[in-house]
Amino acid sequence: MLQNMMIKSKLLILGVLSTVGFAVVLLFANNSLNTLKSGYEYNKAINNEIGALKSILIGGLLVNSASNVFILDNTNPKPIKTIQKGISKVNKFAKIVEKNNSKNYQKISSELDAFVNKANEVYKKASTNKKLVLKDGKSLLKPWRALKLNIMNVSKQLKVKSKIIEKEFYDTLTSTITTIGIIILVVLVIYIVFTILISNTIITGLDALHKAIKNLTTSKDTSSRVNLKTKDELGLIAKDLDIYLQSIEDGIKEDEDFIKNTYEVMNRVGNGWFSQHIESDTKNPILMNLKSTVNESLVNLKSIFISINSRLEEYSSLDYTNKLEVDNIEKGGVFDQMISDINSFRDVITAMLIENKQNGMTLDVSSNILLKNVSLLSRNSTEAAAALEETSASLEEVTSNISNNTKTVIRMANYGNDVKKSVEFGQSLATQTTASMDDINNEVIAINEAISVIDQIAFQTNILSLNAAVEAATAGEAGKGFAVVAQEVRNLASRSADAANEIKSLVSNATQKANMGKTISDDMIAGYKSLNESISETLNLIDDVHNASKEQQVGIEQINDAISNLDQQTQTNASIASQTQGIAQQTDTISKLIVSNANEKEFVGKNNVEAKENKNFDS
Repeated sequence: MLQNMMIKSKLLILGVLSTVGFAVVLLFANNSLNTLKSGYEYNKAINNEIGALKSILIGGLLVNSASNVFILDNTNPKPIKTIQKGISKVNKFAKIVEKNNSKNYQKISSELDAFVNKANEVYKKASTNKKLVLKDGKSLLKPWRALKLNIMNVSKQLKVKSKIIEKEFYDTLTSTITTIGIIILVVLVIYIVFTILISNTIITGLDALHKAIKNLTTSKDTSSRVNLKTKDELGLIAKDLDIYLQSIEDGIKEDEDFIKNTYEVMNRVGNGWFSQHIESDTKNPILMNLKSTVNESLVNLKSIFISINSRLEEYSSLDYTNKLEVDNIEKGGVFDQMISDINSFRDVITAMLIENKQNGMTLDVSSNILLKNVSLLSRNSTEAAAALEETSASLEEVTSNISNNTKTVIRMANYGNDVKKSVEFGQSLATQTTASMDDINNEVIAINEAISVIDQIAFQTNILSLNAAVEAATAGEAGKGFAVVAQEVRNLASRSADAANEIKSLVSNATQKANMGKTISDDMIAGYKSLNESISETLNLIDDVHNASKEQQVGIEQINDAISNLDQQTQTNASIASQTQGIAQQTDTISKLIVSNANEKEFVGKNNVEAKENKNFDS
């Protein structure tokens, strides 16, 4: 039955079976998962309630413990905060249990309210009075124990219930997985059976087609047939393939002769012969189109190669005037690229020839200028060398004169120093003379003073002698001898006064002469001083001249050295200019040879080539 069905129908049945099986699995799995979800959520709610009750117990334990701690030590404010925290915790989780609408909350609500009220009362006392007594702790203990007992009983019941629900959940999960596995296994078995049956029918047909095609591709035997008798798509393909193989077998015999002829023609084309064409005919329109295309291509190729060969012969004869132009060439093809490359080659050669001729002409012009400039450079270098030699000789003579002047200035400086020393010595002697005159003057003054004293003594003595004479006259005869003595004393005083006057006159004359000598010495010292200053200034001027002569000598020697070096460089430049002139002559010969070689070839723009303008040369 399956053999007579179409492959499309077989695959459709297989798809329907697969879809139905997986739909059953998904439906059953969805129902089971919903059941499991309900059990899981219910169990989760119970566990949340157990957790909330446990948190209430923890809050109550905080309140109870903190109140007992505060009773023992009311100086620490921390237990008051712990009581407040415990009350908040109890209220928070009591709201959670109440929100879940749990029936268990109704069992413990009265005990919970009693404990919270008592806990708030204890917290207020502790906050207000900062003190709690043992009675307050005991009053809180009773509602706490009742609340704790009820919560523990309810938690125990909830835990038992949670375990039961958890067991039911895992049992349901196990049975669901088992059932889904069985259903999937049944669906897979049915799917595999149908797949194997359908695959066998398809594989049988494919094997027959594969064998026929493999035989055709390996042995090239078109006489073999598929011989597949099924009525599905593969059977129809096999029947059409047999018909096609028969037509191929008939056409191959005609094509063999055509291909043989084509092979002969193309073999000669490969050897460079384009005159033979394909002569055989066939019923295959593609091969006939190939025949006409190949024959036309051979004609076109022959024409193209003739044109290319003709143009290349011109190029080999050094005539690059004409470009290579071939009609009916496909743009972007091999021949179009080859023609473009040949023309590019011709353009490159033309550009190179133009460049060569232009460079040659430019080089010719430049070499003429170079020859002219090198000749001028050589002549100028020779003249400069001669002038430098004369300049060097003159500078050597100037250097010798300056050196002699420097030596003369040095001698003048030495003589000036000797004169200065002599003047300084004369000035020293004049100074000593003045000092001696001052000493003489001082001595004369002292003598003059002594003479004045003597004169005064003589005057006093004369007065005393007069008084003695008066007394002697008064004494009469008895005073005669005393009168004689007085007269002698008066005579002595008179002679002393005369001698003193004479000495005074001599001393006055000596003082005048001494003062005159001192004046002369002072004038001499001033003259020596002025002479010394003039000699010092002269020595300074000689030193300046000496230093300037030294600097001038050093500068002239440096100039002399520079002129000598310049003379050597000029001689070297003259030699180089001579060598450069020979190179310029060779360059001029080469440039004319380049222009001559370029003129021997034919190319576009040959007669329009001009030398490049070089602004660096002044022709």
